[in-house]
Amino acid sequence: MKRNTGIKIIIKFLLVCFAVSCSQEMDIQKPEKLTPFTVSIAKMWFDTHLQPIFDSQTQDIVKSGTTVSPVLIPYFNWAKALTGYDGEWSVVELPWAYENGKVVFNREGQDAIDQENPVDTLQLVRLVIAKNLKTQDVYAFRMVVLPDPEYFEQGGNLQQNQYLTMQPDFSGLVLFYDIRGEFVVGYKYELGRVINKLTTY
Repeated sequence: MKRNTGIKIIIKFLLVCFAVSCSQEMDIQKPEKLTPFTVSIAKMWFDTHLQPIFDSQTQDIVKSGTTVSPVLIPYFNWAKALTGYDGEWSVVELPWAYENGKVVFNREGQDAIDQENPVDTLQLVRLVIAKNLKTQDVYAFRMVVLPDPEYFEQGGNLQQNQYLTMQPDFSGLVLFYDIRGEFVVGYKYELGRVINKLTTY
C-alpha cells in the first residue's frame, strides 16, 4: 500500500514537472505580438516627420519667386486613409491631393500642374506610410498608379488597388517617388503580375 502511494506521488511529481516544462517552452515559442500601424499612429508620425518637410518646401518655392504657376499645397484627407497588413509590413495610405490644384502624371512618369482639366484623371496618387514590423523602421513615399486604358474597358476598379494588394486584373504602371518628388522605381504590371522594372539607370 505504501509502495503504491509512493509511486502515485512520483507520478504526480513527474506530471507537474512536465506541465511546468511545457508551459515554459510554450512561453518561449510564443511569438511577440506585433502592433499594426494604425491611422492615428501614422498621423502622429506624419505630423512629426513629414509636415515640416512640406511646410519647408512651400516656403522655399514662395521665397524663390521663380514659379509662375500657383504654389500647390499638399492636402491629405485622413478620413479616407486605408490600412494594409501582410505580417511583415503595416501600411497606411491616403489620397495625395492639393488644396489649390492638382498634378497629373504622363506615361513616362513626368508630372505637371493641370489647370485646364477640372475632372479627375484616371490615375491614383497616394501617400504611403509603411512600417516594417520586424525592424520598426518607417518609410514614406508617393505611389502613382497609371492603368492601361484597357483596364477600365474590362471593368477594373482603380480605387481597390493598394500598395500591398494590387488587384489581379490590374495592368499598367505603378511608380514610386520620394517625398520631395524624385523618382525612385517603377513596375509594369500585366494582369496583376510584375513583368518589368523601371529605374533611372
